[in-house]
Amino acid sequence: HWVIGGLLCALLAGPACKDKPTKLNDDLGDLDETNVAKALKQHRGQVVLLNFWAIWCEPCAKEMPDLVSLARDWKEKGLVLITVNMTGADSRKGARAWLDRFGVKPPRYHYVGKRLKKFTKALGANFQGGLPATYLFDRKGTLRWSHLGPVTRSMLETKIKPHL
Repeated sequence: HWVIGGLLCALLAGPACKDKPTKLNDDLGDLDETNVAKALKQHRGQVVLLNFWAIWCEPCAKEMPDLVSLARDWKEKGLVLITVNMTGADSRKGARAWLDRFGVKPPRYHYVGKRLKKFTKALGANFQGGLPATYLFDRKGTLRWSHLGPVTRSMLETKIKPHL
C-alpha cells in the first residue's frame, strides 16, 4: 500500500508542492498528476472515500445516492467523500449539474491530467480508466480498498467501518 504524503508529494510535484500551502479549489477544481497527492493530504486524519465517475456512466448514477447518504451519515465519524469527474468530454457546467442533482457536496474535482498512470500511481492503485471506480483511504492516507464497478451502501459499510 502506498502512503500518500510528503514522499509522494515530492515525487509528483517536487518543491512546488510544499511551496504552495494554499488549499486546492475543491468545487470542481482541476485535479491532475501534479496535485492529486495534495488533494488527499488535505484530508489526512479523515477516512477518505474517493470515487471516479462520469456523466454518461449509468452505474455511476446508480451508486451515487448510496455514496452521498453514507458520507452524510458518517461525516461526524470522520468520513469524507471526494468525487472526481474523470472525462474531459463532460463540461464543468454539466458535471456541476449532475453532482447537484445527487446532492454531492465538495470536495469534488474535475480531472484534467494527461498522464493517467502517473495520476493513479499516486493512489497506489492500478486504475485503467473503467468507471465507476472507488478507493478507500484510512486516516493516515494509506489505500485500504479499491473497487472497479458500482458499489452499494452495504458493501461500503463493511469496508469502511474498521477504519472509522
